[in-house]
Amino acid sequence: MQKKILISLILIFSAFLSFSQNPLETPKIDSVSVNRFGKKATISWVKDTSGKINGYVIICAHSSSITQPDKIDTIKNINATFYIDNTSKPYEREEKYRIATYNGPLLSPWSKTHTTIFAYISNYDSCNANLTISWNKYINWDKGVKNYKIYYNINNSKYQLLSTVTDTNYTQYNLQRETQYSYYIMATSNDGKTSSSNETTKYTKMPTPPQYIDVNSVKVINNNAIKLSYKIDLRADIIKYQLLRAEDKTNNFDTIHTFDNFTNPLEYTDDDADINKQYDYKLIAINTCQIKTDSSKIVSNIVLTTKNNDDLTNTLQWNKLFADTTESYNIYRIIDNNDTLQLLMNIVDNSYIDDISNYIQSNIQGEFCYYIEAQINFSGNYELSISNISCVYQMPKVYIPNAFSPNSQITKNRTFTPNISFASPNKYIFIIYNRWGEKNFETKDVNQGWDGRYKGKPVPEGAYMYYIKFYTSKNKLYQKNGQITVFYH
Repeated sequence: MQKKILISLILIFSAFLSFSQNPLETPKIDSVSVNRFGKKATISWVKDTSGKINGYVIICAHSSSITQPDKIDTIKNINATFYIDNTSKPYEREEKYRIATYNGPLLSPWSKTHTTIFAYISNYDSCNANLTISWNKYINWDKGVKNYKIYYNINNSKYQLLSTVTDTNYTQYNLQRETQYSYYIMATSNDGKTSSSNETTKYTKMPTPPQYIDVNSVKVINNNAIKLSYKIDLRADIIKYQLLRAEDKTNNFDTIHTFDNFTNPLEYTDDDADINKQYDYKLIAINTCQIKTDSSKIVSNIVLTTKNNDDLTNTLQWNKLFADTTESYNIYRIIDNNDTLQLLMNIVDNSYIDDISNYIQSNIQGEFCYYIEAQINFSGNYELSISNISCVYQMPKVYIPNAFSPNSQITKNRTFTPNISFASPNKYIFIIYNRWGEKNFETKDVNQGWDGRYKGKPVPEGAYMYYIKFYTSKNKLYQKNGQITVFYH
């Protein structure tokens, strides 16, 4: 307290002298700056060359008005042009300085007050990855301030110029997460003087994003719903996930489900989906800032379409799981809805032609059902995605000879049997009539033919009428009649 009173008396006395005849000139402060390495304030001034002084007096106010300074110091070196204030704390506050020359008890008028630039992080937005650095104006340069240069470094690397402004704040965007940013400000006067601020730093602690959101599988289940499975990073700062769906490659995604509580794997069954229609799905992560921070790759359900051809082939086509990758596909076939599952092929294409000509003489009914199985590999973990089941029906193939010989030397030619492929054995009827309309033969067994006998005796040579009725695998009635000739060798 006594020190402050003494300093105040000196200021009053110097002010009184300034109004009287004072031979000493007012010194000019060049700048007040902060040494980033020593972290102390440095005041520099223009050397007094009058030869009338014994030295310099410096006063400083750390927190109060300069008219009530905290410190006074005397420099007895008349050639001195700078002073380092080792008691200053320019990393915590502004430091105000004035200087005067003295000769014995005589003080010159005090210089204008110059203040250190105190830079600080005034706002940090971890959610939007930006921060604002602010600082006080540098005042009392004769020519005024031209601009402020903002320098920065990342993780203690070399400082580089970030921007040049005339305001006293600046916002930097697109900050990297988990990174230390350091800044200092350099003010430049219109006549080339400079003043540097303290260094201020910020470590960018941000919500931890997911390291992965991987698609495990997209499966058609029970041939009426689509089940999706994702592998998620439970260590990330995520408060919820949203599952989005788009139709017909429109890219207009709508949220179909929000996961507020989640485990790994994250699964959802889309019961509203049409399994014969292609959808695009993606899973979006929302962090603790309520910001969409990451998403999975866009994945599609596999939609298989099939078509029967006249050349005893079936054509299969399907879409890819991912637009930008190639998967391998297993093709499975089921015939006539039995329990025998056949793996036909593993290919990387998205179409396949199935040759079914080997079944032309078989007893199958002509229903061929297929599905596709795709293999997804993420980080060595293999998951299977399954398409819809698509069925195709081959139309019946009927071959009926126009003559046969019951006493042929070739055994298989001794009976008249219609060759029918891809037909249902149910409700099958095969009838033979003679020329007078009398029924000579009838069977409901598709494997039984007519041996040319009636009531145990060979029928006479000549023309006979046949009638065939059966149903296709799609329960469509098929009827045919015609003429067969019986002859003997």
